[in-house]
Amino acid sequence: MRLIGILFCLTFTLLLATHVVSGQATPVPGTADEVCSPIAGGTPDPSSTPDADVNLAELDFDLIFLEAMIPHIQNSIDMAIVVHERSGRAEITAFTEQELHNMQAQVDAMRQWRAEWYPDAPALSQVQLVQTMNMKLADSPGVGGVAGLEEMDASHRDADLAAVCSSSGDIELNYIDSVIAHNGSSIILARAAADRSTHREIRELVDGLIAMQQYEIDQLLAWREDWFDGTPIPDHHG
Repeated sequence: MRLIGILFCLTFTLLLATHVVSGQATPVPGTADEVCSPIAGGTPDPSSTPDADVNLAELDFDLIFLEAMIPHIQNSIDMAIVVHERSGRAEITAFTEQELHNMQAQVDAMRQWRAEWYPDAPALSQVQLVQTMNMKLADSPGVGGVAGLEEMDASHRDADLAAVCSSSGDIELNYIDSVIAHNGSSIILARAAADRSTHREIRELVDGLIAMQQYEIDQLLAWREDWFDGTPIPDHHG
């Protein structure tokens, strides 16, 4: 069943790429230096001004899913760009190459959906986004509010990318640990979307995403055991 999900995700990624071929894809940094230079220079990421008067309880679940998942996957893209260029392990180079192909199609499609479905939606601060996820997911069986979604927080994303950018000989270990934590949070939110989303496109996306990202976790854990046996796994939920 997992193989079916992975093949479905790959097929849907091709459909996503076709969907955004109209020129609406968002340009992304192409090199490790382009990704890491804002971090080294202390340049903050640009952000829109949040709407203080928005009624969080009335926001659509799919909007919150997109608001959380788009920067989350973009952060994974940024890390993959760095590691693809700097890793000396052929397995990781091949892994990140496939990651970049899949994730760029996903994030481009989600950005397009965000613009098409919610053109007038208010800008949300990080605090508002977390509060809204808490409200939307608090009654989801097995989710428990935002527990497990810590990697969606901007501070965690920034720390993970900084760790990868500043890595030398341990870049693969930092990348593996970051992606395992990232994927865990993505799977939690994707499972909620599978039950709650009102858009067929999102339900189709998350069906494949869950299987693919669990497969990636399993593969990365196997490499971690082979290459870094005995190294403790860090607590990303602190």
